Amino acid sequence: MKKIKYVLIFVLLVLGNRTILGQRAFDNNLVFYTDSVGQVYLDMPLLALPDQVQSYKTTGGFFPSYMNPGMENSLAYSADFYTAAHFGLKKALRFKNKRILQIFMQRLAVSAFDVLVMQMPLSASWLHEEYHRAVMTKFGINSFNEVLLFKIGASSIAVSHEKDEELEMLCD
Repeated sequence: MKKIKYVLIFVLLVLGNRTILGQRAFDNNLVFYTDSVGQVYLDMPLLALPDQVQSYKTTGGFFPSYMNPGMENSLAYSADFYTAAHFGLKKALRFKNKRILQIFMQRLAVSAFDVLVMQMPLSASWLHEEYHRAVMTKFGINSFNEVLLFKIGASSIAVSHEKDEELEMLCD
């Protein structure tokens, strides 16, 4: 009976750390000009254990814990953002009988989009800072991602609102 209990706990931990019935967004982020299906698959994890538990302990509540999404969730949200935007841009820019022009314009639009949103929430800089926050959350340090302040064009964006004493703990 004790062995069954440990196997059940192990299975729950393994399954709890996976997205249930989800398609990984970054496996489908390339939509080719010949795509006639017109589908995009997004991954929106709602619960990621054990990261969510540590975030709950750090923030002090269930709903505030969603403000510290963890690495897996942050990656999924950012990949979904880029996947949906790239998909929409590629679908919007279609030219009949001008395949070379279509490919060029689609790639130009996607590249311009990536540069324009670089310092916005769900973008690459947001993801970078969320990874810092995920590490700090594992050590019980609550913080704030300054990308959420929309400092477009700022020379630097960081994680803030953490206490010096908490950061000193990381160095020990």
